[in-house]
Amino acid sequence: MEINKLYSIAESEGVTVDFINIPVAKAMALKLYGKTFLAIDKDVRSGSAEERVLLAHELGHIQTDSCYALSSPNSARKLCERRADRWAIKALVPFGELLKAYKNGNETIQALAETFGVTEEFMQKALEFYCYRTYA
Repeated sequence: MEINKLYSIAESEGVTVDFINIPVAKAMALKLYGKTFLAIDKDVRSGSAEERVLLAHELGHIQTDSCYALSSPNSARKLCERRADRWAIKALVPFGELLKAYKNGNETIQALAETFGVTEEFMQKALEFYCYRTYA
């Protein structure tokens, strides 16, 4: 999914996306007073693989209704993070396209990450999700 499509999803959901200084994280989704906000650290390069991954992950929190309070138990937070990751993986690295890319010779994490415009860390999560289900 192209980054413009991700921003269109946010807009259609009424989500305000801002680039701000976030000292504790690279991105976050917030629900305040009935509104939803998505913040990405201003140091994240525009149009980068990192921006796509962060945006998709935070939209995953919103799309799966997996936002949590900072005071939430660790188990609840982990569950919400996995749900957001799964949504982002399916949006950015659809399984059928992953198979096609692999069959076309993209056999390393680096090559696959470049093909899909995601970070290598995110591609590793996608492979674990699809191939091993250890990240499910």
